Amino acid sequence: MNLGILDENAAAVATQNLTYALKCVAYDDAYLRMDANGVDKPAPEGAGTVNAQIGAGPWEQFILTPQDGGTVALLSAEWSNCYVRIGTPSPQQIKPINCQFSCGALEKWLMRFVGPNRVAFECSTLSGYYLSLNTEGAKNGSGNGVGIAQGIQELNENATFELVSQSG
Repeated sequence: MNLGILDENAAAVATQNLTYALKCVAYDDAYLRMDANGVDKPAPEGAGTVNAQIGAGPWEQFILTPQDGGTVALLSAEWSNCYVRIGTPSPQQIKPINCQFSCGALEKWLMRFVGPNRVAFECSTLSGYYLSLNTEGAKNGSGNGVGIAQGIQELNENATFELVSQSG
């Protein structure tokens, strides 16, 4: 898969503060999901749950918010001030994904265009780590979400998302 560079299109998408559901292209109907119940202050290791859901409801909607250095943050449209976060335990090759109340370094992503209406999110502080989903064959949604979100070092279909506009 060719990695497109961050370009004017990415900057234009991010500065519009539109709401999107992030559909993983590796699966028929899997979307990034956040459950930030009880997340109301910053936590050193993040908190809440970020995984996948079959179908897109309110917990699967994110606002791409511009940050410094040409990065974006994935702000939950449902949970106030809660952002998708990558974890840093080492020496793991796969990084955990959860959420954080407020936006710091681990909540900033480089949005890479990899095809028509397809993007990848590379962690701005952990170069080469991409947000990805694995729904492990789930075909139906669950109240707790399905599968896992993780940071991986391979740009593949699991780490590629279609931006599905949820804004008017």
